[in-house]
Amino acid sequence: MNRGSIRRRIVWISSLAVLAGGVVLGLLVLVLISQVYTRSTDAVLSSRVGDVVVQLSEHSVDLNDPPDIGSSDYFGEVYSQLVNARGAVLSSSVSLPAGMTLCPTPLPVATVFSTSTLTIGKVTETVRRMVTPVTRSGTTVFVCAVVNTKAWQRAEDAVRIAIAVIIPLVTIVTALVAAYGVRRALTSVESLRQQAAALSSLDSGGLVVLPSGDEIERLGQTLNDMLDRLHRSSAATRQFVADAGHEIRSPLATMRATLEFTLDAGEEELRIAARDVLTDLDRLERLVDDLLLLARTDAKAPVERRPINLDEIVVEEAARAQRRFPHVTVEHSADPVTVLAEPRRLRRAITNICDNAGRHATTTVRIRLRQASDGAVITVDDDGPGIPSERISEVFERFVRLDEARIRDAGGSGLGLPIAVSIITELGGTVVANPGPGGHIIVTVPISCS
Repeated sequence: MNRGSIRRRIVWISSLAVLAGGVVLGLLVLVLISQVYTRSTDAVLSSRVGDVVVQLSEHSVDLNDPPDIGSSDYFGEVYSQLVNARGAVLSSSVSLPAGMTLCPTPLPVATVFSTSTLTIGKVTETVRRMVTPVTRSGTTVFVCAVVNTKAWQRAEDAVRIAIAVIIPLVTIVTALVAAYGVRRALTSVESLRQQAAALSSLDSGGLVVLPSGDEIERLGQTLNDMLDRLHRSSAATRQFVADAGHEIRSPLATMRATLEFTLDAGEEELRIAARDVLTDLDRLERLVDDLLLLARTDAKAPVERRPINLDEIVVEEAARAQRRFPHVTVEHSADPVTVLAEPRRLRRAITNICDNAGRHATTTVRIRLRQASDGAVITVDDDGPGIPSERISEVFERFVRLDEARIRDAGGSGLGLPIAVSIITELGGTVVANPGPGGHIIVTVPISCS
């Protein structure tokens, strides 16, 4: 066992718990036995003394000729004795050795119980004693009774043996059982650890989880779910890097080819090539900006939000879309709505959605903002071909173009809608696309203030 291992800690804790519990229980039993035997013994003594007192009450005895108080055997012999105020013995149990005095000195003024050591015959014993004064005919005598505590001591000795011997043995057995049980329980955990350590990459598969129906099986399932998410995230990241690299290489390759062509070109051809290179640079700059925005959004970078008038942004973006796509008619309506957001990001999301509609529309784009119970709702519709129902799930994926025949400059990089979704989702809203005919995108933004 490694120092500080779970197995070691569990064994130590369980062993110490059993040991401490056993000792505490043993001590409690000792106290309980002492109380029970004390009450029982005191009851025996009280009964014996009561018998003597009854004899003194029923007979007008002459103290010069005291009664025979005899003896009693309740459990262990109970010795009794009658003495006068000076301590002189008037009468004793017949089995009590001659000259033996049971009463203490000085004599008490009231009934008392005590535990002491007496030598009866040749045997020294621990006894429980009761002394009570009795007044008859103006004269006070004292009744003393004692009983040995052998049974009491035997019970206490048994408990002490249990504390000294049995409890340590039980503790040792508990430690062995705990070590065995924990070892079996942690076998599955160790198996999961070894499998996890053997994974060479995020794509090397999951863990083999043994069916046990306990927390360890659920832990293994949770780890497999986590690995599955990491697999998908890793695959998506690699695909994203590959797509981004391809998108960046395309304008770079075009610019390189253009510049190589102009090495021996004339002045007019140089001007044309410069315009083409600037166009490619604009496209490359937009792509880099899009990638940086996606990276910041994915990283959950903190942004400063403030109340903004969403209706003003919608009206301005509708006007901008009309200027950018003069071949279509952009219709818009906007109810006054105030939301809490970062203005540039929210504007970027609405711009991308409007541009997507304008790019696909045939004649008309309709943009509407209204306030609903679940937030501000923006609907953007166009009369273009729309999205096939079987490809709805793809429309918000990065670098996806549903019309592969469309040229890149017209069709965009495939990042517009994913960026919009990322920004709106960061605000706690949703973006939903409905199938055609026509394009239909519904954006819901939570209303944080009004």
